[in-house]
Amino acid sequence: MGVLVVFGLTEMHRDEKIKFIVELTDDEITQLAESVEFHIKLWPGYPAAEKEEQVRLLELRSLLRVGMLEVSFHKD
Repeated sequence: MGVLVVFGLTEMHRDEKIKFIVELTDDEITQLAESVEFHIKLWPGYPAAEKEEQVRLLELRSLLRVGMLEVSFHKD
């Protein structure tokens, strides 16, 4: 797996999110994208799952698609 680098604030407020920077290989990006797609297809919907979960999944899908385009660009 790639290198995981964690950047955090020295003093965080409760409402601030911790953010991660992760380096992934092209195979790892592909696997994550396929896993998110699989989860979106099987998402049970509200109220079985939170609406926010679907939003996060769709945002992850968009992010991973950008990664897939980058992989495609560099392989050509």
